[in-house]
Amino acid sequence: MVVTEVVPTLDRDLPVFKKFLAAMHELPEDVRVAPCLGALEGYLAGKMAGLALQRCQGPPVPTAFAEALAGLGEFDLGLGSSFTLNAHDHQASHLVWPSVIRGGRITAFEWKDLSQSEGGNGIAHEVEDRTDHR
Repeated sequence: MVVTEVVPTLDRDLPVFKKFLAAMHELPEDVRVAPCLGALEGYLAGKMAGLALQRCQGPPVPTAFAEALAGLGEFDLGLGSSFTLNAHDHQASHLVWPSVIRGGRITAFEWKDLSQSEGGNGIAHEVEDRTDHR
């Protein structure tokens, strides 16, 4: 099954993943969870909030924090593309990452998988099978 995510899957080779995994391992065991896309999304949101907090003028009250977020401009979180926040654009990312769910695991989607439909190896075959059985 092909789905889209607001963060890349954890099997991709991106700079931020090493930092994310290291941060996950530094957590106390009683609050540590297995690395997952939801945790990655929270980590990235925290990194973005940290950037804004560094730019706050004075105490980080809500208005100062909102102004700092709007003033971030273009920034990089280590995902291979830059993000932008400003007074007119309040959504840092307009990206989605296609993913595949196979055997209960979410992995990166590769376009070449679509052509591997013979013998049940490709996504196209899986989609065909689901359509045939409805």
